[in-house]
Order: sequence, then C-alpha cells, then structure tokens
Amino acid sequence: ETKNILQMEGNKKFAEQVLASVNPSEKTDEKMPANPAAPTLKQDDPKQNIQPETASKLAESETPDSVEIKKEAAANETQTKKIKKETPKLVNGKLPYRRFSQAPMRTFEIAQESDDWKLLPESVSSKMLADKQNVYIIATDDDTWIAFKVDDKPIKKYVLKKGKKVFLKGDVVTLYMGNYNVAKVFYNNQLIDAKTRTGVKSFIFPAEAGKDLKLPLFPTFQGRSYTAKDYIENMAPKEI
Repeated sequence: ETKNILQMEGNKKFAEQVLASVNPSEKTDEKMPANPAAPTLKQDDPKQNIQPETASKLAESETPDSVEIKKEAAANETQTKKIKKETPKLVNGKLPYRRFSQAPMRTFEIAQESDDWKLLPESVSSKMLADKQNVYIIATDDDTWIAFKVDDKPIKKYVLKKGKKVFLKGDVVTLYMGNYNVAKVFYNNQLIDAKTRTGVKSFIFPAEAGKDLKLPLFPTFQGRSYTAKDYIENMAPKEI
C-alpha cells in the first residue's frame, strides 16, 4: 500500500511538470512579466489620450509653412485694421485738412556736361519743340514711381520699370518721382540734376510756373490724386 501511495504522488508531480511546460501562463501564483518594449500610458496625461487621427491633424497644423501662413494672416489683419483706423474721412463733405507749402521757383539745375546725354535717343530729340517743355525720363538703375500732369490733361501715375522711358511735352509739366536717384531726367535735351537724400522729388517745368503752385503737387485721398489747387478748393478748414 505504501508503495502504491508513493507511486501516485510521483505520477502527480510528473503530471504537474508536464502541464507547466505546455502552458506556463495558467499558473495562478505567478504574474506575467511586463513587456519592456510596451510604453506605459498615464491616464492623467492628455497628450497620451489623443486619438491617432487627431494627432495626425495636430502634426499637420504645426508644420513650419502653416505657422508662417498663420503669422502672415495675423499681420495682414492687423495692418488692415490699422489702415481702416487711420484712413481719414470726409469732413462735412470736404477733403480732410492738410498743410501745403509754396512751391520753389527752381526745382532742378542743369547738370554739368557728361556722357549721360548719349542716353537721349535721336528719335526723341527730333520730336522736341522749342516752344514747349520737353521732359524725357529714363529709369536707368531701378524702378521709379512717377506721377505727372501735362497742361490740362488728367494726372497720370504708375511705376516706371527699370529700362523704360517716358517723354512728356507741353506748356507746363509737373512731375513727382518717388525714386529719382535711380533715373535720369532730361529737360529740353539737357540732363538735369536735383538734390534729394530720400529720392523723393518734385519738378516743375518751366521753373517760373512754380509761383502759382503748391507742394505737394498731387495730394492723394482714398487712392485718388488731386492737384494742389483742386484739393485746397475742396478742403475742410483747419480745426481750431
């Protein structure tokens, strides 16, 4: 009998060893070891609770290009608000008051002789009239913004691109340039010289016409340019 009991216990231990080798996870007294490659999620970390689709959208929204676009849009919005705030309005149907000054009697000098006269083509010089003011402008080094008026014709304004030319001819020619230092201006087939540190310059041809003119030559309001005379006639009085 003792022999049978020992044999049964031996068989039981053998059976337990076989079961353990086949499915060790069924041991009730042991815990499965943690997978070191698996990240541990913290429930209180909102970043780890973001769904994959949401995370993808967030990543796209934070690209350098999108951030730059947002900055540019914000800057444009700020600039638009500033312009709206600073844009003057009509005062009782009149243009806003602004200061004018008497135009000088001479806005230029004839330049000393140089090779620059060669810039004036014969096709232009042959069209000049002795009894008119002949003004020829060349944008030699860069673009220059110009506004001009010839006699009673409407004011014209545009950017004169580098290398482009314009020929003006009339009894009285008034000219405003936003970048005179990159251009050459000829008056009656002579190169003129004007001193300006900023490049902004007003010209009056002939010089004696300046006694009847005011500066600025072409004041602007809400995108429209006026002659100084027209603006003053339609200007509201200065507030006291």
